Amino acid sequence: MTTPDIIDNRNQKLVDSINCILDSSDAAHFAVGYFFLSGFIAIAPRLTNIKEMRLLIGNTSNRETIEQLAEGYRRLELIKDKIEAQTYPKRILRQEMVLLLSVPLISPYPAFPISLLVVKRWFDGSRGSNVETCHGTSLSWGR
Repeated sequence: MTTPDIIDNRNQKLVDSINCILDSSDAAHFAVGYFFLSGFIAIAPRLTNIKEMRLLIGNTSNRETIEQLAEGYRRLELIKDKIEAQTYPKRILRQEMVLLLSVPLISPYPAFPISLLVVKRWFDGSRGSNVETCHGTSLSWGR
C-alpha cells in the first residue's frame, strides 16, 4: 500500500497509514503539532516490535495526556533508580547515608538543630564535650 504525501483523514485515515508502516518498522519517529492519548492508543498495539521511538510534539494537548506523560517520566526515573541500585549498590548506600546524616534531629536546644552528621563527627572525632551545630555554634553536653 503506497502512502500518500498528504493524509487529511477524509479519503484515507492517518491511523491506518501509520499502523501499516509500523508493521514493517523497528523504529518510529513522529513530529506532531497536537498530541492526545486517544491518537496514541490507536497505534499502541503496533508499537510492540518498535525498538526505538522518538516523539516531538507541539504544545497543544489536554490535561489527561500531560498528566500521563508526566507519570510515565516518573516511572522511568524509578526504573532507572532501581537499575542503578542493582548495578552500583555501594553508591546508592553512600547516597542514602548522606541523606540520613543530613536529617535534623530534635535538639535539646531548639535554636540549634543538630544533624546525625554532626553527631557522627562528634563520635568519630575528638569526643570532646562540645558538639557543633549546623549553624557552627557549639553545644556542651555536660560530660
